Amino acid sequence: MAAAKLEAGDQVWCAEKETGGFRRGEVLGASARHARVTFDDSPGEAPVELPHSALLAANPRDHETSEDLGDLSVLNEATMLHAISSRFLSAPHEQIYTRAGLLVVSVNPYRQLPHMFDESTMREYARATRDLAPGDPTGLPPHLFEVAGVAFAALLRDSSAAHAIIVSGESGAGKTEAVKRLLAFLSRAPQLLDAGAAGNAAAARGGASPLASTALGAAAQHGTALELCAQLLEAGPLLEAFGNAKTRRNDNSSRFGKLVQLQFDRAGRVAGGSLSHYLLEQARVVGHAPAERSFHVFYQLCAAAEAGAEGALDGAPDDGDAQMIGALGLRSARAYAMLTPGAQLAAAELRDGDGRPLRDGAECAATLARLERLFPSRGARTALLQLLAAVLELGQLRFMPAADDDGRAAIAPSAECERALGAAALLLRVDAAALRTALLERQVSAAGETCRVRKSVADATDSRDALAKALYCRLFDHIVRCLNAALCAPAELGGGGQIALLDIFGFEVFEVNSLEQFLINYANERLQAHFYTTAIARVCREYLAEGLELGGTEHTLDNSAVLALLDSRPAGIVQLLNEDCLFPSNTAHSFVHKLVAAHGAHSAFSLPKVRSSAPAFTVRHYALPVTYDASLFLSKNKHALFLELTQLMAASDQPLVAALFGEGGAPGGLEQELVRQASQLSSATLGAGVGGVGSPAGARGAQLGRAARRAAAARARGVDAPPTSARRSARAGGGATHFVGVAASFCEALGSLLDLLEGRASSFVRCIKPNHARRPRELDARLVSRQLACAGLVDAVRVSRGGFPSRVPLAAFAERFGLLAPGAASRATPSPRQACAALCATVIAQPGGYRLGTSRVFLASGVLADLERARANRLARAAATLQAVHRARSARASWRATRAAASRAQRAWRAHRAERRARALRAVGGGARTEPSGEPRAAAADAAAPPPPAPPAPPAAPAPAPALTPVRTHAPCADRAAPGSAHVADDVRACALRLRGDLDVLEALALSVAHSAPPLRASAHARARELGEPATDDDELLADNEELRAEVDELVAELVPTKLRLAHAEDEKAVMLGELHRLSAQLATARSEVEQLRQAAASRVGNFGLFAGRPR
Repeated sequence: MAAAKLEAGDQVWCAEKETGGFRRGEVLGASARHARVTFDDSPGEAPVELPHSALLAANPRDHETSEDLGDLSVLNEATMLHAISSRFLSAPHEQIYTRAGLLVVSVNPYRQLPHMFDESTMREYARATRDLAPGDPTGLPPHLFEVAGVAFAALLRDSSAAHAIIVSGESGAGKTEAVKRLLAFLSRAPQLLDAGAAGNAAAARGGASPLASTALGAAAQHGTALELCAQLLEAGPLLEAFGNAKTRRNDNSSRFGKLVQLQFDRAGRVAGGSLSHYLLEQARVVGHAPAERSFHVFYQLCAAAEAGAEGALDGAPDDGDAQMIGALGLRSARAYAMLTPGAQLAAAELRDGDGRPLRDGAECAATLARLERLFPSRGARTALLQLLAAVLELGQLRFMPAADDDGRAAIAPSAECERALGAAALLLRVDAAALRTALLERQVSAAGETCRVRKSVADATDSRDALAKALYCRLFDHIVRCLNAALCAPAELGGGGQIALLDIFGFEVFEVNSLEQFLINYANERLQAHFYTTAIARVCREYLAEGLELGGTEHTLDNSAVLALLDSRPAGIVQLLNEDCLFPSNTAHSFVHKLVAAHGAHSAFSLPKVRSSAPAFTVRHYALPVTYDASLFLSKNKHALFLELTQLMAASDQPLVAALFGEGGAPGGLEQELVRQASQLSSATLGAGVGGVGSPAGARGAQLGRAARRAAAARARGVDAPPTSARRSARAGGGATHFVGVAASFCEALGSLLDLLEGRASSFVRCIKPNHARRPRELDARLVSRQLACAGLVDAVRVSRGGFPSRVPLAAFAERFGLLAPGAASRATPSPRQACAALCATVIAQPGGYRLGTSRVFLASGVLADLERARANRLARAAATLQAVHRARSARASWRATRAAASRAQRAWRAHRAERRARALRAVGGGARTEPSGEPRAAAADAAAPPPPAPPAPPAAPAPAPALTPVRTHAPCADRAAPGSAHVADDVRACALRLRGDLDVLEALALSVAHSAPPLRASAHARARELGEPATDDDELLADNEELRAEVDELVAELVPTKLRLAHAEDEKAVMLGELHRLSAQLATARSEVEQLRQAAASRVGNFGLFAGRPR
């Protein structure tokens, strides 16, 4: 959603094509359609003009990260990505969990974080959630343990409660590890709580289990719980070996969905459990894409067989395993057609979700050890391994037209094909000729007669692949059934609640999307609809708790139209696909043409914009549009076994194979499995609400029974139908269709799963893969953004928050936004709710933009962002006002200090000037001396003196006053004898030279002071104008400076005549020699005057320096 109503100063995000992330910037100016933006990461660059559609609004900087994305003021792709990445990359430890309304987002750290999953952390969350009311916050950071703790607390409050935790995400996002963490917490939850807490809760409900009545029984019961959960955790790696494979995005990708159900007793201890799986990727058995692999177990067995003739396996549980694998006759993975595309990866070092290496040889030893614990009998394990080897040998068969060239198929006449046929028959314990016939021919019944028809090459290839897939998938079902038998809850521990953990693939979008991606995305559409229902119910409960009317919870997040396109009857995509598979002449192009004819006008259906020769169509899912390549839809949807192959496998001498394809074998066929599920669902040991035929569970059991009978009828017609649920039977109304494809089977299984989830309170965990390289503390913005879009996280948070997505506690709202209307939220207001009511009525102009609950303010979409913007503007204006006041106060203080300094300097100068004038007047009052001619000496000197020279250039700045040469003291001339007159004349000459030098220094100092006065005056005048002082003060200062300059000029004028008088001293030596006594007195007087002038000048320079150095 583009940012609206952009203004200068707004914070925005802009998408960056190179990284797939977003750049944060600030709007400098905006027009109706464009905005000028400067980005935070390039402050020196020029602003960029961008359209409004390219910008997303940003949260305030002090409110852009939160433990709950629902608390963000602005919610969009950019703000959500920034909040999650900031938490994930935070120091010193990653914060991998973030709440998102009803969900918890989990980012895979790709490293061990023991501090987050130790026992103390488990205990902290167990105790925080024990007494928590539904919907109340724990006060702790988001965590998987919080999700599990809330579910467990609900189970303690109501022993018949049923809860589901749905964990989804793309391959490599950490779903399997998340389920392991949840299982570990739930198995230890009673022990983590305070002693006796679980028992007290049971006693408060009015009873306890028999084993919990004594301390020994409680300990034994707790040991049973830990043992059961250990078995569940042990089952995970075994199922990973048979159900995981390397893909382009994950070396250990789960290729099936898994549902783990935990049965609890009334004391809250795990009493039993069960496993169910959904949509095992059958197509991967017979082929896979380049750079990928088939299921791990095939490569593990081949690596063990290739290890050597002795068959030594590193870490094998016993020496017999090597002999058992050697007897299978397996070769290198590169020798098998089904494994060839990924055979070059067989020896490569693969890694699991935590970065641990996956080596086929070592993993084979671990898989065999787990099989030994599940199947103690060596014969059972040998039969299982023989079936896997038979699947590989079937993949070696190749077909070609028969020699008569009538289009009929025949097995290629090669030694490899004949060897493979014989090996497969030997491993399956069937006749080789019968296997050849079943693969190449089929029976056709018409008018009560049965005849055999040779298959085409394509049909024979399909039969081979169908048999290989059926063998592997039924073996996988058999392993799951055996695990469930080991996990079955004892009857005496029943009566408690259930918690289901669903590990299912998230929304997938690849470069080429086929039937697998179509079914996975269909499952996510159904789960998203379940999420919407759960979220709306939670919003309604929250409104009732807050005392609000149940209005305003409407939302536009409805994917019912997409679901109708996918599975509606009679023209949904799944139904049309199932119909097209009934006719061999149909092709992928005809299938797409049929879709266009049926759904061409549907808003969620379209053809690709870029046409190609390959048949394709586009579905606009809740997350984003996906284009599907329909080239292999028909072939991948066909998996039905013809009656000949089913009968041949049921007649096998291998008990396991016969049981898998029989109607009453030990593992249980399709009918027995459905009847078993129906009996389990109708059993009273599953807790309250599960009863007889009249209850929902009873009806469900009846539907499963009808499904079992329909499956038996399908087999009697010659088609081996896969497991289906009664959901399809109820919708179909008993329609007689002879074929049920992979897509239809998956829809039925998914319907059963949703029936289970709809009766439970659900929690949701979305797992995120941070980077493709599986490196810790590294986040690929493009990858994470795509996953957030695929998860529909923005819409999920919005629907979790209902029609009023922003919720703020009353006190926090009044504190944060009270400055927008200070009078409305005054301290005199009786309560926070009344304060918020007055505040909202004043500052929220949008009609219906808010509602007041008992503890929170509910704000409509966009209202909180507008309030944050108004608050930011108000704070900006207040900050500008405070800064202006501070600058004015500082300027006034500086002016006052400058003015006081100038006044002190002026006072000092005036005092010095007055003192100097007084000394001059005293000197004048002593009488003027006259020359022999009768004229005053000064006048005569002035008359005879030449014109004064031009003053020297003023220095740039007043220099420090040079030290004056001290006047040497002489003895009175009268005391000297006449013959020493020459010495006296030399002394007079030297004294005169010293006096002349001193006067030059004084003159230069006076001129420097005189020329420095104008710049100082101008600077003082400018400072006065800057500070805005009255003109009178400025005029007074200028007048004082003018007076100072006049005094300096007067001083210069006084110094010039003295200099001239000294210049005539040498010409008057004869006169001075005759009048030594009188000249001696005059010299003493002159020394006194010069000393006074020196002191006066030094004092003047000091005072002027104080004036010139005042604060500016």
